Amino acid sequence: MDKKFDEVNTHLNTMTIGFLSIVGILVTGLQGIIGKLVFFLNV
Repeated sequence: MDKKFDEVNTHLNTMTIGFLSIVGILVTGLQGIIGKLVFFLNV
């Protein structure tokens, strides 16, 4: 029982970390795009 729970927990943690990494990359990319747009619009 405990071993199974640990496996599920590890799997969830891995998925969460992967999800957060993807979100972080997307947010960083969006900030870069928005920053460029704002810069070009202001020039």
